[in-house]
Amino acid sequence: MRLIAAPADPSLPPLAAAQLGPGDLRAWCPACHTGATRAHRKTIHTAPPQADGLFDL
Repeated sequence: MRLIAAPADPSLPPLAAAQLGPGDLRAWCPACHTGATRAHRKTIHTAPPQADGLFDL
């Protein structure tokens, strides 16, 4: 099985991840890292809750 060294926190942007030291990395299988990154992106790109606004009828 092939493993990659990637940030333990998949929410880090690539530039921040490139600056991490060895202690902040984790061995991931590529599919697991991709899945964790996508799952994180889905949670931050959900629709914001509807706020009471000026145009409530």
